[in-house]
Amino acid sequence: RVLELLTASRSDMLSRRGYELLSQWQARIVREGLVPWSQTMICKGGNLVFSECHGQREDNIHRWYSSSKPITSVALMMLYEEGRFQLGDPVWKFFGEAWKRQNMRVYLEGSKDNIVTEECKKHITVKMLLTHTSGISYGFDEQGVVNPVDYVYKQQGVSVMTGKTLAEWVEGLAR
Repeated sequence: RVLELLTASRSDMLSRRGYELLSQWQARIVREGLVPWSQTMICKGGNLVFSECHGQREDNIHRWYSSSKPITSVALMMLYEEGRFQLGDPVWKFFGEAWKRQNMRVYLEGSKDNIVTEECKKHITVKMLLTHTSGISYGFDEQGVVNPVDYVYKQQGVSVMTGKTLAEWVEGLAR
């Protein structure tokens, strides 16, 4: 139903009703306090057909968390379509032996100073990385208040990539 409302008679436009619904929805989620602000941009056929910001100025500068994920996912799926890997492939095939399950441990419980781990029971797969089910943390909680694993990342020097190549960071993350 939503797609019908978004589709105009021309494939490079947004229907008037679709535009109104998106605008009303954005205004409502901000007004009801579900989000502090909302900015949405939609392109069709290479043309910008919708651009609105509610709760902030449109030229507001803000950090886009996770903005590279859609681009990376599309690039990976293009490689998948070419047959270069399968979603069930273990990532050790691409990241090296350190990523084999027998070389890894998994957080089970405990605080940052008393972490209990267990042997990793499954290989991390490409699909797990794409669906955020691999168990790898973002490393944002460097003090380990909520997520003790992030504290371990900081102690191991992998909570941030600064000063490292991607290969060095991936190798460190497997430790």
